[in-house]
Amino acid sequence: MEAAGVDLADLSGKLNEFTDEVIATEPLLLRIAALVRYASRDLTRAKQHLDRYVKFKPNDIGMRRQLG
Repeated sequence: MEAAGVDLADLSGKLNEFTDEVIATEPLLLRIAALVRYASRDLTRAKQHLDRYVKFKPNDIGMRRQLG
């Protein structure tokens, strides 16, 4: 479980290398960013990424559920 926390922190750090504007242009980055932010309990940013992602991929039921 500790290793998962380390990996999550590493992913979060890597995402911080990208601006939100760059992330917003790429659906896959939006999806990853939303899930990482959600797992990190940064729910405000997770929702922002999810909202943008669902605009790109409105038929992605899994991510729509995450947006819930």
